[in-house]
Amino acid sequence: MPQKRIDDKAFQDFPGIGSSKDWKSVRPIRKGWSGDQKFLVKTNSGESLLLRLSDRQDYEAKKKEFEVITKYSGLGIRMSMPLEFGICNDGKSVYVLLSWMEGRDLEAVLPKLSEKKQYLLGRQAGTILRKIHSIPVAPEDFPQKTKKEKKLLQLARYEESDVRIPGDEIAIRYVKDHIDQIWKKSPVYQHGDFHPGNLIYGKDGNIGVIDFNRWEVSDPYEEFHKLESFGTEVSIPYCVGQIDAYFQDRIPKDFWEANAVYVAHASLFSIVWAKSFTQKDVDGMVARARRAFDDFDGFRQTVPKWYTKSFSEKYGPKRQGKKCVKKHQDSRHYNMQRIKSKDTSIELKLRKALWAKGYRYRKNVRDLPGVPDIVLTKYKIAIFCDSEFFHGKDWEVLKPQLERGNNAQFWIDKILKTKERDDAANKKLLYLGWTVIRFWGRDILKDVDTCVKVVEETIFDEGLADLGKE
Repeated sequence: MPQKRIDDKAFQDFPGIGSSKDWKSVRPIRKGWSGDQKFLVKTNSGESLLLRLSDRQDYEAKKKEFEVITKYSGLGIRMSMPLEFGICNDGKSVYVLLSWMEGRDLEAVLPKLSEKKQYLLGRQAGTILRKIHSIPVAPEDFPQKTKKEKKLLQLARYEESDVRIPGDEIAIRYVKDHIDQIWKKSPVYQHGDFHPGNLIYGKDGNIGVIDFNRWEVSDPYEEFHKLESFGTEVSIPYCVGQIDAYFQDRIPKDFWEANAVYVAHASLFSIVWAKSFTQKDVDGMVARARRAFDDFDGFRQTVPKWYTKSFSEKYGPKRQGKKCVKKHQDSRHYNMQRIKSKDTSIELKLRKALWAKGYRYRKNVRDLPGVPDIVLTKYKIAIFCDSEFFHGKDWEVLKPQLERGNNAQFWIDKILKTKERDDAANKKLLYLGWTVIRFWGRDILKDVDTCVKVVEETIFDEGLADLGKE
């Protein structure tokens, strides 16, 4: 048997890891912020693996981590796959063995790519993150309380520290005044550290995900503040693309409000956090904090200066339609009774346009969550054609209009239930590996060609364009 080459004397043997007898070499990996010891393993058969070691006292936490990574592995995304978990080194260490992601670090590749490619890779990342967030949270993993108190305690640690920066009062006050903007969404399983530094660019031009060790169950919007810290310094088109695709180009106002709080908090607390590393790391976090202050105009605005719709207009789908037109309250009930649940005019128009392009589909598929109006089975794409009223488009505008009309509570409750069903259907479909597209009826009627383009670009985003049409 070939001799194993170990570059770290603390781990010359791996008793307890049965597969180690087939390893040819083990090389330490010293990149990253993780407390785990990481190794690149080469097997006698030429396979590459990732070995993570941690203290025995972390057994329960690492066991849970392995279970959650296993959940992620069922999503159909490209990622470092879980292989083995156990105790090694005569009971002193816990190990996690994963597949190795071949490719280059995305953060190193992005600046060398075209603006369009950067944006499209961001959209690919946003689609992946949306799938990760789609996994139903197990009851035993559901958090007992929000992280609002924790965020304020961390902020207090910063205020009491010796690394405060000039002008930080604006961000401190912003977090305290707007802390209730976070944790309004139902908690999800998070990657926990989702940014280009933890993504791998493959030879085929697609990306994969690594380093799930910071996973947690938390507010889905919390996952985005690292775009400001670690994403924008690498590629702004990528950051915009990730946000656009995650929200399917319908970015809600409450996301920007929550994200601004997370950015303000992280920009300060990360400076304290970096003290446990080096002064260079502290200086880096200070520079990022100052950049965040500028991007959010001293937190007088919630949408950062770098976010723009220009990339979406040039390279992505266009889904924005006109605002809903208020209907006459007295005629609404009559009109609603006349609306069909299937084979509506908007469905027929979109189906006809897709058929003309050569796409074959199923319609009103009842064995899928939400009964999608159009299903492209080959590409695992589920399409919904939503009426503006019933599905609550521009809810912050529509709700006050309803409150001033007849049967207000009836319509508000009805539409809210529909919105909840839509959200539940989206999550279930994503968990099952489907991509979900929702169009507003007016967008279909106004410009069906653009809607077809959205479908085609989604196929491209999923890396399926080269497979051809049915």
